[in-house]
Amino acid sequence: NTTTVTRLVKVVDRMAPEIELLGANPLEVCRFTKTYEDPGVKLKDNYYSNSTLSSLVLMDASGLDLSRPGYYLVIYNLTDPSGNKAEPVQRLITVIECVTGLTELESQAKLLAFPNPTNGIVSIVKSDNTKIKHIRVMDLVGKTIMDEAASKSIITLDLTTLNKGIYMVVVEDEQGVTTNTKITVE
Repeated sequence: NTTTVTRLVKVVDRMAPEIELLGANPLEVCRFTKTYEDPGVKLKDNYYSNSTLSSLVLMDASGLDLSRPGYYLVIYNLTDPSGNKAEPVQRLITVIECVTGLTELESQAKLLAFPNPTNGIVSIVKSDNTKIKHIRVMDLVGKTIMDEAASKSIITLDLTTLNKGIYMVVVEDEQGVTTNTKITVE
């Protein structure tokens, strides 16, 4: 006589994954940063690989406003393919005012802008005639209006699309020296 018994063994994952923040918490971010660069998270699970879980992480940065100083939360959630939910993790983001270069920089090489005041077309040259490697135009609150690489001794800017007002022009020359000047657009 023979008898057969079949036992069905169902392996079930009941352990929730874990989320660990990488980078600083709280994290300081400069006001007017173009995009928020998240340092990321580290994931741990008893069954699923990081490559499987990484695509399932939900990062909610909907309340983050990079144009206003203050405190904001970025929240991370994760549910593994077995339906186990990780404890939500929060990163505190502090949006701060950063040095914008709007203060006059001390430098032996002067930056000349002409005509100044201008109707929008202005030429920029360093008094020592070194080549300008990089040029940036900002408004008075520090928001970058124009940001370009260059390799010329004289740069002509077209600022005709800007509103009337005062703007800061910051240049870096080929030796890495940074100089700035104010321009009035009429």
